[in-house]
Amino acid sequence: MASIQYEDGRVGLAAVVLRGFCAALDGVLGSITVSDADKAGDLSSAVSRASANTDLATTIDDIAALVVETITASRDIARLSSDADSAAAAWLIATGKCAALQASDTVSPATRSASRLSDAIAGCAEAACLGEYAIALSQGSFTDRPSALSAKQALSNAATGAVERIARVSGADVWEAITTAVERASDHLADRSLDLRPVVLVTTPQTMSASAMAWALYGETQRAAELVDRNRVGTPAFMPTTIEALAP
Repeated sequence: MASIQYEDGRVGLAAVVLRGFCAALDGVLGSITVSDADKAGDLSSAVSRASANTDLATTIDDIAALVVETITASRDIARLSSDADSAAAAWLIATGKCAALQASDTVSPATRSASRLSDAIAGCAEAACLGEYAIALSQGSFTDRPSALSAKQALSNAATGAVERIARVSGADVWEAITTAVERASDHLADRSLDLRPVVLVTTPQTMSASAMAWALYGETQRAAELVDRNRVGTPAFMPTTIEALAP
């Protein structure tokens, strides 16, 4: 791999960060369920090409063009996903990888000065991945109120620290964009939770079959499989005496 030290080392450091971002995007592509395999192949090639082109970058303008290319690729990859749940997991991992691309606080003052550009790029990359995580999470499949609220908390956990870190290295515009994305996704999850049933604990004096419990709770035996799946029961004929169930 070529070592580039143009423009006071800034291009070389930025190239390293961009290669890391491309690796994170490649990881997402390898983890999500896609709606168009041919398009996924094209995007994989585009990401690989962008990563290779970092070796040819010699100016800040070259780096800027590659930043636009990779951020655009991240958006296109996200739109290609056909399963929000697997996409959310993949984008969360990518967010963590991009966060790790920022220069360590222990580097020398000279490296710290030269890394301002690369840190800004790392912040933009982290913001892009966190934003896609927020979108995918808000589009997830939820069967009950606690699962939606758990997703809302997961988003809050991911954003804590990340938003502050992004603002520190990437500026007010990026901070405003990612803050808005996180807040809107969080509000959407809260709204969705209100339309979902809460989960209750059901206790019976003795073991019952799943069909009998479904009839007692909902007046229909067809929901027996729901109780079996929710409680991970291996023997539907003998349900535990305390189970979780959607409120009737």
